[in-house]
Amino acid sequence: MKGIKTTTMEAELDAIVEGFKRNAWFLKICDEAMTGQKTISSLSDNQSVIKWLKNPRPGGRAKHIDISFWWVVEKLESGSMVLYYVPTARNTADTLTKAIFSLPF
Repeated sequence: MKGIKTTTMEAELDAIVEGFKRNAWFLKICDEAMTGQKTISSLSDNQSVIKWLKNPRPGGRAKHIDISFWWVVEKLESGSMVLYYVPTARNTADTLTKAIFSLPF
């Protein structure tokens, strides 16, 4: 998973995989605590990634996709995790990924 990403889609998928790993861990804790939580939601501002995860097709531009991404597809298909689109303007976490511009003297 570490290394140079060749496409934006691959970088976004990498972030989603890491988020889903944390969500899976959280669901295990909820299960042990018997909270009844069976599903957890995640947000992404990349529509191409969401569309690909909901209708994955090996080959084409996605032929280089790592096997760990298929784990995310499995979680989405089982219904234990859900992925929603959030517009970039409403994505509060997105500001942490942008450069901070400073004015020249």
